[in-house]
Amino acid sequence: MRPDNAEVPTEDELKAVQPFPNLPECLLPTLRSSPPHLEYGFPISDAQLVAFARRYRPNDTVAREPLDPTNGPTRRTLRGASKYLSAEIGCRVDFRDVWNAAPEDGGGYVMSFCDNYHARTRSQVVMREHAGASMSFVSVCDSGSRADAYECAEKLAELLELPPGALPKWYINGVEYEWGIYAPRSDGH
Repeated sequence: MRPDNAEVPTEDELKAVQPFPNLPECLLPTLRSSPPHLEYGFPISDAQLVAFARRYRPNDTVAREPLDPTNGPTRRTLRGASKYLSAEIGCRVDFRDVWNAAPEDGGGYVMSFCDNYHARTRSQVVMREHAGASMSFVSVCDSGSRADAYECAEKLAELLELPPGALPKWYINGVEYEWGIYAPRSDGH
């Protein structure tokens, strides 16, 4: 996952990366580089996705399978789980496929508050210390209290049955995991 490495990382290398508790500044996008997309959230299992989707639609009488045998959770299951969890915690979370949430199962999934491309503007949960060491901007994170931001994370961790005090981490997006390097145009810009 280095910008100067011309080789695309292998699946095993991506799965072996431990999720980051804090996002290094070099993994925030700039005008000159496009780092891999990283998702800030908590891991979630297939069984949890199905359970939350069923809570979102408790009276659903349509007989549909929540899991596709080859592709995992169905789009309907993912959407239902995201909507249920967002309503329960009072913050938007989205389902994301990642490489390193459950490496033994081929990658895994997270319920993501945001990614590193939107951490500065969209997340209610990402605090300054979790998104780069020297950020000097005002974001949505700063509009509410620190207690409100952590309350969303605590509620989601509790619903996902994670240990008390668990905090979201940064996981490698399952699709956009390569670096993009700025290439100057021929006119020098």
